[in-house]
Amino acid sequence: MKNAKKVLISVLAVLTFGVSYLTACGAAGSNANSGVENSNSSVLERTSESETASSSDFTSDSEEETSSELSSESSSESSPETEREPSEGLAYELSEDEEYYIVTGIGDCTDADLVIPATYDELPVKEIAENAFYDADRLMSVVIGDNITTIGESAFSTCSCITSVTLGSSVKTIGVSAFNACKALTSVTIPSGVLEIGAHSFGWCSGLKEVTIADSVTKIGDSAFVMCEALETITFEGGVESWTAVEKGANWAFRIVATKVVCSDGEGEI
Repeated sequence: MKNAKKVLISVLAVLTFGVSYLTACGAAGSNANSGVENSNSSVLERTSESETASSSDFTSDSEEETSSELSSESSSESSPETEREPSEGLAYELSEDEEYYIVTGIGDCTDADLVIPATYDELPVKEIAENAFYDADRLMSVVIGDNITTIGESAFSTCSCITSVTLGSSVKTIGVSAFNACKALTSVTIPSGVLEIGAHSFGWCSGLKEVTIADSVTKIGDSAFVMCEALETITFEGGVESWTAVEKGANWAFRIVATKVVCSDGEGEI
């Protein structure tokens, strides 16, 4: 009975500690709740192990073997993108020709890790509307479906908790200020197929350190990476000649750390 009371007190203490120290970004996402639950589980597991040592050793060995087998099977059968289910509850609008959908906003979706699907209601999802997720500060990561061709103006602007963005294989245009002031974003890869990086699209992303740009890009807009003061490395997946041919707007890389662009056959000028 005394041991049970001690366990109950420990659990309540962990709950109180976890809730009081959640950050604003963590509290917005499901990961925060998961963290508290994991802490509670850890307390119960440690108590159980101390009371039933011999049984715990046997169970632990068995669980480790099972976990290892499941992990091996999971890694061989799925990729990081396919593991995540499309977000539900997003707001959509049918295109004028009624041939595809446009994502217009967060709708009733409560996901912190956003996955924009390739299809909705049996039609492709091809666009993300202007301001669709503007200032959605609970978002922590974004995966964009493979049918999306256009990311609209300010679509994810000032989403200050986004740490990662995965662009789909069909994206052609990244709109003006699309990811402007996503301060927690640390790296981004502009995939093959993208033609234009819009003006201010990644401006003021103060945590951005690495950018990889596909050689399909032909235009980088004004101030596209302006004031990315932690940006140390820009990699272009083509040669120096191709990089030189890319149209670059005024102040596209103003106030960044990098002084050269790493190309496949040398270094290009900023």
